[in-house]
Amino acid sequence: MISKFIRCRRLYRTEYSSPYSQRDFTQHQLLTLLLFKEYLGAHYRDFVQLVEIMGIIQEQLQLDEIPHYSTLCKFSKRVPATVLNQLFRKACSFMTEWKNATSIVAIDSSGFTPDSASTYYSVRTGKTRHDYLKTTISVDSDHISLLAFHVTKSRRHDSQIAPIVLRASNRVKKSRYYVMDKGYDSERIHQLIHEDLKSQSMIPVRDWHASYVSGKYRQIMTNSFDGKTYGQRNMAETVFSILK
Repeated sequence: MISKFIRCRRLYRTEYSSPYSQRDFTQHQLLTLLLFKEYLGAHYRDFVQLVEIMGIIQEQLQLDEIPHYSTLCKFSKRVPATVLNQLFRKACSFMTEWKNATSIVAIDSSGFTPDSASTYYSVRTGKTRHDYLKTTISVDSDHISLLAFHVTKSRRHDSQIAPIVLRASNRVKKSRYYVMDKGYDSERIHQLIHEDLKSQSMIPVRDWHASYVSGKYRQIMTNSFDGKTYGQRNMAETVFSILK
């Protein structure tokens, strides 16, 4: 298993994050250790103690010394989202039963607060709570597995984020249908799914009390909406419940 983790060095083009780095450990070594820690499900302190007695790990990673647990913790906060997306694709390639296509992919978004303080506590103490993190995910409904994600602090509309997640998800796995709620109803999104991804969209058309529905693909959606297929959107809600 550790040999698979070592392949992650390809995700970083440079060994060190800065020319002024102390160069005690390469980014490849730290990222591999971080992945191995998550694989074992161990805490930072416990994991470092394990590595100290695992000679084969030190040999494989060519470690002259064992990093302090705080070094790994700080490094984890510096890993960019682009690398995490690549790790998702690499992890998928490790799965022997992983298929290149699926029937339905569900996309949804939710907000996460970066602190645990309640609104009541914030008002009582006069301390302003941090803004929430908007997280958008795509989920393979067949295996309830995460395919792609996007996190932002800005108040961007769902229709602006959806193309990013759709393309990232499509690179990991092709899908016959992409299901999303009304917040994603946009001719631009329908067109992207049909023409660029060569797939089908299943998004309820918003009712603006107009006498007609604008857009070629939105008109098609009005006549071909399938409630049973759309019901698979709750798979994304299930994953959010697990995450939270």
